[in-house]
Amino acid sequence: MRTPQQTGIFCPPLKGAVAERPGDVLFGKQPGRHPPPLRGTPETRTYDSWGRLATRAQGTYSATYGYRYGGRLYNFTSNFPGEAAATLEYRGDGRLHRRTVGTDIKVYRYDAGWNAINTEDNAGGLLAASVYEPGQEVGQRLAYSYGSLGIGTVVYAYHDQLGSTRRWRLNKSNWGANEYEPYGEAYAVSTLAPRDYALHEWDPAIAAYRAPYRNYSPTMARWMTRDPLGMVDGPNMYGYVGGRTINSLDMMGLKNHDVCEKEFDECAATCKEPQGGPLHDPAGWARFWACIGKCTAMKKACNLVEDIFDACEYASDNPIECAVGTLVVIGGVVFVVTLVVGSGGTATCALVPLVV
Repeated sequence: MRTPQQTGIFCPPLKGAVAERPGDVLFGKQPGRHPPPLRGTPETRTYDSWGRLATRAQGTYSATYGYRYGGRLYNFTSNFPGEAAATLEYRGDGRLHRRTVGTDIKVYRYDAGWNAINTEDNAGGLLAASVYEPGQEVGQRLAYSYGSLGIGTVVYAYHDQLGSTRRWRLNKSNWGANEYEPYGEAYAVSTLAPRDYALHEWDPAIAAYRAPYRNYSPTMARWMTRDPLGMVDGPNMYGYVGGRTINSLDMMGLKNHDVCEKEFDECAATCKEPQGGPLHDPAGWARFWACIGKCTAMKKACNLVEDIFDACEYASDNPIECAVGTLVVIGGVVFVVTLVVGSGGTATCALVPLVV
């Protein structure tokens, strides 16, 4: 007889149930990919004839957006709490060059890609320097220096699978921490160092993450302008990574990329294929295929996490099926979908593995 284990994978709260704030149920946060719910007074948004976000209004608060060079946000005004009027100026190649917020002016210098390695004041004085993952057009920020790298205070970044900065370390001590909800809203942040989500730096003035070609709003869970490549990722040209926020990212603001596939490619690139044929170097080929097998197993494990999230989302969308004990097979393991009612009447689905 099969009996469920006591531990399992908890899914997002059921739709229509008594919901708490997005719940700490898997890897510290809710894995569901539903966009964040509206809170308080609904927000009204308008778009111009180019499909660019033009205005936002909520109660007595309002914001306006002005653009140049097609989809580049140039001028922003707002009286929303935490936001501020900003002017963003660009180089001829489209890279952000100067950001002005009140009397604060920052000028950016880049590597060969889109990574701003130096931040200067308007007079050319160095304010901060960053070290990025080498060889990447948009890379993970590895270190951040207050002042020059030679004499400034340097802190080091630790990332999750999306390249989001989760921890900052100074010597052997914690310097700061960032924690994110599924669509990038931060519920715990460090004000001492930059905040990067899925390789995009947070701009507090416009309350959005900046990507090379677009800006992404975590509160709206969508891009602020249409995809410059059109419907390359489907008919919704504002949608963020097709809702697959756990294992997908869009580094440029142009096209979704699967993290599992990217990790496999990087792993496989380390597997050295022998020069001779299998008969000439059987041991070398055995090592090569063992390496590829390791990379394949890693990719399957990565996809398994995504499959679990899909099953969780389905169970949360179908509470009746959740209640009657739907069986789900993921990666050769059989799970039973169980309804759990927590404190305050919150109904939550759990995927519980079955054992003999």
